[in-house]
Amino acid sequence: MSASHENGVATREMQGEETRARLLAVAVEALDNGGEQAIKVREIASALGVSVGAVYHHFESREDLIVAARIAQFEGVLGGDVDAIRELVEGSSTVDELRRGMQFLTRAAHSGARSRFRRLRAEVAGVAAHNPDLSAALARAQNACTTQMAEIVAVAQRRGLADPSLDPRSVATFLQAVSLGLILDDINTVEPMDLEAWYLFTDHVYESMLATD
Repeated sequence: MSASHENGVATREMQGEETRARLLAVAVEALDNGGEQAIKVREIASALGVSVGAVYHHFESREDLIVAARIAQFEGVLGGDVDAIRELVEGSSTVDELRRGMQFLTRAAHSGARSRFRRLRAEVAGVAAHNPDLSAALARAQNACTTQMAEIVAVAQRRGLADPSLDPRSVATFLQAVSLGLILDDINTVEPMDLEAWYLFTDHVYESMLATD
């Protein structure tokens, strides 16, 4: 195979990946704005100026496109959280720096402004309960996220920043569960809790995960 042919194949593959990413982005936007019923293959194809056949070249069916869009929604929320924790651990040289960083991230991640993202994760999980394909894809996405976060916790332990006796995967799961669990307060419009009191409580709990100064 000639070099020019190989380059042509690589270029077509890259273009194909870009087209798929653009189709997925439009589908996610439709999903955000109008739910699954808003994902219409012809409209998505028209929005990008491609044929309906091009959509089905990248996605086996409308259902396949919906599953991919749901997972993109889910990963879009989780990815930022993982990156923030990774940057915090990599940028902390002392336990106190990690402590202050955790306090900052907690207040950012647990704020009312993040309510939409908590609800989105719960929504995707709820829909997956009745969709085997989405359920399987969601399991892979969540496992990847938890694995990445557990690896970050393990790095913090090796660097003497986090308690080495704790199971990294358990810590990773707990950190995610605490944030997602706030959806209970998000829906409680009768008597929501005092966020400042919540932050003090979580500071206390997270303190037990840090290494002893």
